[in-house]
Amino acid sequence: MDFFKKQLEHRQVTLLYPERYPYAGGKDHYACFFEDPDRIKLEIVARRKD
Repeated sequence: MDFFKKQLEHRQVTLLYPERYPYAGGKDHYACFFEDPDRIKLEIVARRKD
């Protein structure tokens, strides 16, 4: 997930909820929220597998 976040930052994409990264989706999700060029909210998420 950190790879994707770094790629988004490199491309100067607007990241959402940076203070909550990587758990903005909850304690069982590893998520990175961001906006596309049209300001539509998107996310990359991985669910914890125990």
